[in-house]
Amino acid sequence: MSKSEIRAKKEVKKLLEESLKFIKDCSLDIELLNRKNEKLCAENNIMIKELKENIEQSELILKEELKKSGEKKLECKLGYCSFRTMPDKWIYDDIKIIRWCKENDHPYFHTVEILEKNTLKESIKNKNFEIKDVPGLTVTPQEPKFNYKIKWGRDDKFKGIKERI
Repeated sequence: MSKSEIRAKKEVKKLLEESLKFIKDCSLDIELLNRKNEKLCAENNIMIKELKENIEQSELILKEELKKSGEKKLECKLGYCSFRTMPDKWIYDDIKIIRWCKENDHPYFHTVEILEKNTLKESIKNKNFEIKDVPGLTVTPQEPKFNYKIKWGRDDKFKGIKERI
């Protein structure tokens, strides 16, 4: 083997050694960054959970303050909080109500014995008879639905962040 061949072989071996060391270092860096990323994600998830809990706590405070005020809506420059009136929740026991309709000759069901809930509801609202007269019907008032809105502004860099929360 000539001196030039030996030199060329040494250069290739040196290049191979440097390349393999570089790849090994990069692989170790990637592994370290992956571990760091896992820790950061875990920390971020904890912080996100805490922030969501803070938001929930603030919402509870807003809700209580709104209740104390006796108002349905409170506004400020940043937004508002309000109670939206919710309709009563109607719970029907179809079998009992259909039996009642048949016994009292009320037309609030089809011959296939499907309760006509809307017609029955309208009839009760029109005071044709009272809820207590209809066996199997329970009407429970619902709590007003609480909501709030933050005005983000047109040029605000946080615009749309509420949708991601």
